[in-house]
Amino acid sequence: MSVLLEYLAKDIIIYHAKDQILLEPKPSMHYDMHEICYLFSGQVQFYVEGSSYTLTPGCMILIRAGEVHYPLIDASSYENAAIHFHPSMLADIDPRGLLSAPFLDRQPGRRNFYPPESHGQETVRGAVDAICGVDASLPDADPEQRLRILCNLSALLFELRRRFRGAEVHSSESRPDLIGQVITYIDGHLTEPFQLKTLTDRFFVNGDYLNFKFRQVVGSSIWQYTISKRLLLARQRISEGVPPTRAAEQSGWKDYSSFYRQYKARFGVSPGFTGKNER
Repeated sequence: MSVLLEYLAKDIIIYHAKDQILLEPKPSMHYDMHEICYLFSGQVQFYVEGSSYTLTPGCMILIRAGEVHYPLIDASSYENAAIHFHPSMLADIDPRGLLSAPFLDRQPGRRNFYPPESHGQETVRGAVDAICGVDASLPDADPEQRLRILCNLSALLFELRRRFRGAEVHSSESRPDLIGQVITYIDGHLTEPFQLKTLTDRFFVNGDYLNFKFRQVVGSSIWQYTISKRLLLARQRISEGVPPTRAAEQSGWKDYSSFYRQYKARFGVSPGFTGKNER
């Protein structure tokens, strides 16, 4: 892989890379940051929460914090930009969170895809080029550098919000019926107690087969997916001021000691730490 840019700051991470062949899926989930992935060249099959999207040059994928995703590279070479940002970065200019609508005002794994014909290509490409043109050698706090990123990220998000609110976003999403139904059920019953048998009885399918297909499509087991979603929900509740014990209960956890271990293992801090302490 040839890394053209690697910019790492506390509230924004930018990668610009090319010539990587990814043969095996490596599912990931960002707990604090949204992501915009822009494809300059090549072809990529992108999976988000079980939905499959085919990216060609000029296409974008939007991934909100907590969405499980991974790419499969379908070409011998490709070039892309991945822009990860914490929503708090935009708090001063967008206190109502309007620019977050394309990430938050939809179901997981749905309406992630923006082909070139769905947005202002010149505006989007110009903003992406400007963001990828930052100088990674400068300090994160450099005021002009940060202003450049913030202005162009805002322009990019404004264009995406405009398209999100306007005509229906063009979509090449494809989600297997069974796994799509299972994901919808889990997300809708996240705080309720359920077991694998609950799903097998509901969808009339063998447990081993269901877990195999789920891992094949989503990249993790049903239980791992459920735990991750419950931890994210608990973290959100805690950030809103809910006490950790209550947040655990509200997120589907019946055993606080188990929740505590899982939370600390996943986030590296105890549930008593707030977002302000962590960042």
